[in-house]
Amino acid sequence: MNTSESIADRIEEVIGDMFAAFRPYESGATEYCMFYDPKKHSSWLIVIFFSDKNDLTRSLKDGICYQIHKYIKEGLDNHLETTNIKSTIFFEPGHRPVEQEKANDLFNSLLKKIQGPKDPVAFGDKKMCGYCGHDLDNHELLFNKKSEEINMPTEGWIACPAEGCNCFQTWSANYKPDQQTEQEPKKSKFNFLNLLRKK
Repeated sequence: MNTSESIADRIEEVIGDMFAAFRPYESGATEYCMFYDPKKHSSWLIVIFFSDKNDLTRSLKDGICYQIHKYIKEGLDNHLETTNIKSTIFFEPGHRPVEQEKANDLFNSLLKKIQGPKDPVAFGDKKMCGYCGHDLDNHELLFNKKSEEINMPTEGWIACPAEGCNCFQTWSANYKPDQQTEQEPKKSKFNFLNLLRKK
């Protein structure tokens, strides 16, 4: 077994564990596929499919997608074969492609996403998201509240409110000790929503 095959097997194992772990939450995640072509990109592209757009939209908003993303990333980091690989996780509605032509189309569309501009793109007096092309100021900076003692979140995800958009990004922040107080966090250009973690 070559290195790529052993990595693929480990990724499939982690994804299988993820589906089992999230089954009680009725996340709507149903299938997955992965792509890897080092001649085109150094990352393993992992796609988690949701049964329909409504399930995907709900899971993007309520943090299920973020928790799935975090579960897979941590799972890969915990195994020797995958701890140093580059991986990108996408969330898509519908079903995984079974025809090679459709699989190639999906792969190419994902490549465009990760090879495009990552920084906001100026468009008149607005800044557009480099991933989805929608108004960046309307994006929502979201987080799961972990502790009542810390008022300022340190990690979470960004979602686009545009109808039908499945833009997904993660964020993290390192605050100085004196910043993690009971004071209100500074107002962000993003819309902060405080979401409680599901138990």
